[in-house]
Amino acid sequence: MTSAAIPADGFGPASADTALVFIDQAGRPDPAAVLSAIAAAHSWSELIVVSAGRPAALALPRLAGTRVLHSAVPLSLGTARNIGLAATTAPRMRFVRLGSSGDPQVLGDLSRDDVAPVGAFADATTIADARLRLFALLPFGDADLPLTAHLDRLAEQVDGVVALDRGSVDHSAMVAAHPVVREVLRVALDTTAPAGHAWQRRLLVNAAARHGAKWAVVVHPHECLTADFHDGAESLIEAAGPEGPLAYTVVCRAPNGSSTRAARLFRIRRDHDFGGPDNDDWAPANSRGADGAFAASELEIGGCRRD
Repeated sequence: MTSAAIPADGFGPASADTALVFIDQAGRPDPAAVLSAIAAAHSWSELIVVSAGRPAALALPRLAGTRVLHSAVPLSLGTARNIGLAATTAPRMRFVRLGSSGDPQVLGDLSRDDVAPVGAFADATTIADARLRLFALLPFGDADLPLTAHLDRLAEQVDGVVALDRGSVDHSAMVAAHPVVREVLRVALDTTAPAGHAWQRRLLVNAAARHGAKWAVVVHPHECLTADFHDGAESLIEAAGPEGPLAYTVVCRAPNGSSTRAARLFRIRRDHDFGGPDNDDWAPANSRGADGAFAASELEIGGCRRD
């Protein structure tokens, strides 16, 4: 995408199916005035602000219809763009940032038909070991803290963690400081969010893809992986081979002894389908078997103590 100056008449022509993704970078001027002008252009279907490393980003003006996302670590332009892609389902997106002089620039337009639904694979980093590259996806909020002991336990069973702070007061830095955590994305308090959880799932899967994950397991803050979870998952996937299942249900045990099954273990794929109901099945809808069901495993996720 090539940069271009934004016309003074409302940031260029846009239709109601176009989301505007504003990338806020550290070292650039304060974007508050530009954001206010953008908010005045009501033709955008959504306004997404992706903060790439600016510590004060979450203090940006709360504009109606705006979703503010912040990473606990500085982000490249490409990664910030991919976060914007994951945060919206709009058919088209326009990416904007401030130039070093404070002038707004259009980085380019993108059609969702031209990109992979997950995106970000071009920015994937390399993990040194040759293991399964199993990442945990961890959504959390204020009520789930503290998480240090929880992350210690996860570090024994996964190769990395990507987390989504769903509006805690200010705990992203604490989680990001843990050595097993590769990235924390934070949704600003009072940010406008669409109904359902699909967009949060897109953000977490997108982040795992960026960091080279091959498989993912979803673990909530009140849950623990069993002591042999990683070895069991690795054996299961190796036995299935390249033609085997792409997603598995696991047994989720509650502290009272009751249990349910949910499709929480799945291969990261470029064409991840986030369709379907908002339930505890996080696996891609297009990773079901020929019979329309997810493959079953005996792997377990259990409730754990709060520390």
